[in-house]
Amino acid sequence: MDFEQIALRHIRLELRSPFETSFGAIKERNLLIFEAKKDGKWFYGETSPLQKPLYNHETTFTAEEIISRYVIDAVKEASSIEEYHEKISSIKGHRLAKASGDQLLHHFRSVKQGKPISELVGGTQSHAECGISIGLTSDDEIVEKVQKFVDKGYQRVKLKIKPGNDIEYVKTVREKFPELEIMADANSAYTLDDIDRLRKIDQYNLSMIEQPLGDRDIVNHGTLNEKIETSICLDESIHSAEDVKRAAKINAADIINLKPQRVSGLHESRKINKVCKENSMEMWIGGLVESGIGQSSAVIASSLSEVSYPADIASSQKYFYHDIIQPELEVTNGRVKVPEEPGFVGEVDRERLEEKTVDRQEF
Repeated sequence: MDFEQIALRHIRLELRSPFETSFGAIKERNLLIFEAKKDGKWFYGETSPLQKPLYNHETTFTAEEIISRYVIDAVKEASSIEEYHEKISSIKGHRLAKASGDQLLHHFRSVKQGKPISELVGGTQSHAECGISIGLTSDDEIVEKVQKFVDKGYQRVKLKIKPGNDIEYVKTVREKFPELEIMADANSAYTLDDIDRLRKIDQYNLSMIEQPLGDRDIVNHGTLNEKIETSICLDESIHSAEDVKRAAKINAADIINLKPQRVSGLHESRKINKVCKENSMEMWIGGLVESGIGQSSAVIASSLSEVSYPADIASSQKYFYHDIIQPELEVTNGRVKVPEEPGFVGEVDRERLEEKTVDRQEF
């Protein structure tokens, strides 16, 4: 692509409150925004790893290196999204970094062709149904937090859990909200030695338990799936459509959490949707506490045909004091409309983007 200007920004967004999972708490989001200018208009992609390699092997710093050295060249040299992925395929892993180029090129193609991005990826649903993810907290506070989001219209709640912060935790919420759709997310906190513990969760009628075992483990999830009644959802183990095929072959999961960034972008997301359809597996869309740019891909992915559960999509104000899109993303009555026009959910606020930038490199 013959862009007039290309840059990579490191931005920092302060969180309204710490977000805690089984691998720790984060107080701010350090994100990378890949931007390119063509015919006077800016196009964007985002990558949203953590600063430490806790969710996966990628970090803000490794992603910056991969984008600088490889992703930008692939974007410049490619004439299409498909060619971009061919060029970047020789780089092993680093899918969050690769997703920044994929998102930018989908943004560019959408505007150039005058089509919504959901149409480019074969989306069929007009709205993203929204749930909320609540970080680990005390049994005393969790009910109050869940009630707050239920009152705002969120249709599903995901509880982060870990050994010692699980059985009573889930019980407390279920007893207070007997009809609410609840899922639990373990972020790989358990092993097969915890089967008896995980069986105790079956009684609380969860829609799923997400990634209970190791982040690179598909095989042992197949074993666990035979031992517990709660449906298993795979998240960190799924990096491509081929991983979904492997999981389906051994019945390792009934549900796939699709995070577009984790699978290198919307191009691969569409392939995963196809595999899920062929294997009668359901999907839902997860999140990485992204800015409005990153969340736009999640909203668009929610239009895919096999998405069957409310997504981890939240109003910008749930996480941040200020987002970098205007208008900020807003969940209304538990839903967000999939954009019908070219581009993202909102327009990038260049002034706010500059304000939140801590470093910018031009290429």
